[in-house]
Amino acid sequence: MLPLGILTVRQHTFFLQNGVHQLTIQYLKLRKRTLYFIIMLGGAILIIVAIVHAIWYYHSPEAVRDETIGAMESGDVQTLCNLADKRELQRLNITPQSVQNVLNVTLWRIGYPTGVRKIELVSPTPQDQSIWNIYWDSPHPKRLMWIELIKNRNGSWKLILSALLKSACFYAAGNVNVQQKGIILFRQLGAANGIRGQRAQDGTYYPL
Repeated sequence: MLPLGILTVRQHTFFLQNGVHQLTIQYLKLRKRTLYFIIMLGGAILIIVAIVHAIWYYHSPEAVRDETIGAMESGDVQTLCNLADKRELQRLNITPQSVQNVLNVTLWRIGYPTGVRKIELVSPTPQDQSIWNIYWDSPHPKRLMWIELIKNRNGSWKLILSALLKSACFYAAGNVNVQQKGIILFRQLGAANGIRGQRAQDGTYYPL
């Protein structure tokens, strides 16, 4: 039989090693739980940020701009009319058919534009207005169209559709005497399709 003193030391060593082992296990469990918590917290923050961004984007002029570009690239005249202020459509007698007729001989004359190459925000503008210049890769990479938006009293952004049709006429006018030829073409096509005038950037209305 071993002396009592030696047995006691071994017992103490065993208990000490076992205690260290248990503490290590508890530490690893705590570390694992902490890691899981950090991952879950990070995921929750990302979800919240994504939701906030989605809500902001849905009510932003960028959302209307992107829908407008998509409609122009796919020939969707109904969406273009839906994005516009109904009062503008009624006052200027703009219909899906008149939009179709104007765009068929201007922007869509040789096919739908594809591949947005560049989007330029025009600034400065008043807080209730937003304007972008759009360049496509095809069919005319050096020509531009502009998209004008205006903020309604209820806070929603609306496409100024008559300005878009005028922009399409400028786009079709080419690169020489664009101002003069674009205005003449817009007046001719507007009159031929029963469009009564245009809405300016600040929301005021003018005859053709």
